Amino acid sequence: MFFGGGFRLGKIFGIEINIDYSWFIIFFLVTWSLAFGLFPFAFPQLGVTLNFILGVITSVLFFVSALIHEIAHSLMARASGVAINKITLFLFGGAAQLTDEPPSAGAEFKMAIVGPLSSLALAIIFGLLAFGANFQNIGLPFVAVTSTLAVINFWLGIFNLLPGYPLDGGRVLRAIIWHYNKNLERATRYASYAGDLLAAILVVIGVYELIVGGFVGGLWLILIGFFLFQAAESSYRQVKVREELEEAEVKDLMSDQAIQVSPAMSVEELVNNYFWRSKSRSLPVVEGEEMLGIVKLEDVEKHPQRNWQDLKVQDVMVREVQEVSPSEKASAAFRKINHSGEDRLPVVKEKRFLGFISLNDISYYLTLKKKKRLSR
Repeated sequence: MFFGGGFRLGKIFGIEINIDYSWFIIFFLVTWSLAFGLFPFAFPQLGVTLNFILGVITSVLFFVSALIHEIAHSLMARASGVAINKITLFLFGGAAQLTDEPPSAGAEFKMAIVGPLSSLALAIIFGLLAFGANFQNIGLPFVAVTSTLAVINFWLGIFNLLPGYPLDGGRVLRAIIWHYNKNLERATRYASYAGDLLAAILVVIGVYELIVGGFVGGLWLILIGFFLFQAAESSYRQVKVREELEEAEVKDLMSDQAIQVSPAMSVEELVNNYFWRSKSRSLPVVEGEEMLGIVKLEDVEKHPQRNWQDLKVQDVMVREVQEVSPSEKASAAFRKINHSGEDRLPVVKEKRFLGFISLNDISYYLTLKKKKRLSR
C-alpha cells in the first residue's frame, strides 16, 4: 500500500511512528500551495518570507493533526483488544497497522468513527483559536495558521467519512453491514465495492479538472482515486485470505527443515557448507533439540570475510525471534509473517524446532484450495 522505505520517528503511547519517504512529497506540495498560493492571496500584507515560514509551520501542524487522527484510531483499537504495531505517515496521509481484524462490528464502528471525529474536533479547536486571536488582535500570522488548520482538519474529517472502504467512512459502512449480516468477509466485499465506486468518481472528477485547466487538483484527485481503488482491493483480498486460512493450522502448511546449524560452528563453515549449498538466507540455530535462534546471511555479511574463520554462529545469530506454534491457526501465522517483515517464520513447540512456515507455503495451500473448488 505504501511506496516502501522510510525511517522511524519514535514512539507515542508505546506505538512506533514511522515516516515513509513519500511523505516528503505531500509535505512539499502542501507547503508550496500554502506559501505561494493561499497565503499570498488571503494575507498579501504578510510578505513572501513570512508566508513561506507560515506555510512550513502550517504543514508541520497539519501532519501533527494527521498523526493525532491515527493515534485516535490506535488508542480505540487498543481499548477494543486489537494491538497496533505502528503508524506510518506517507503520501496520502497516515495509516495505523492493526495486528488483527476488529473483534466485532461494534468495535469496528468505534475504531473507524473516532478518527474523523478527532479531525473535526481539531477543526473546532483551531477555529476557536483563530476566532479568539482575531477578536483579541493577537496577530495576523497566528490567525492565518489556525484558521487554515481549522479548514484543513474539517475537510480531512469530512473526506474520511466518505463511505468508501478502506476510508474511515467505508469502515463505518462495513461495520453496519457486518452488524446486520454477521459475515465479515461479505461486509468487506460490499464496502470494497463502495470504495471502488468512490475511486472511480474521484478519477472522473480529476480528469474533468485536468480538461478545464486545474492540473494540480485534477492530478491529485486521480492519484487518490487510484490509491483508493488499490487499497480497497488489497484490503478485501487480505480479509478473504484470512477467512480461508481460518480452516487450517500451521502444522498443515509448514515445511520441514532438515538443515540446522550449531551455535559453535564457525561462520566460514556456515557460509561454505550451509548457506552456499542450501540456497537459504536464514537457518535455525539448534543445540540438542532446543532452538536458540536464527542466523541470517544478511547479518553474516555485515562482518568482513577475513573474520569469518574466527567468528562463531552464536556471535552473529538473532536470539529474539518471532515464532509460531504448530497448533496455531494458519491465519494467525499469516498475520505474524506480514508484520515481522520476514518471508518465513520458525515453527516451534516446547522450544523444539519443527520447521518453517512461509508465504510460499501459504500461497501453495491457497492455490490447491482454489483448484479443489474449481474442480467440483
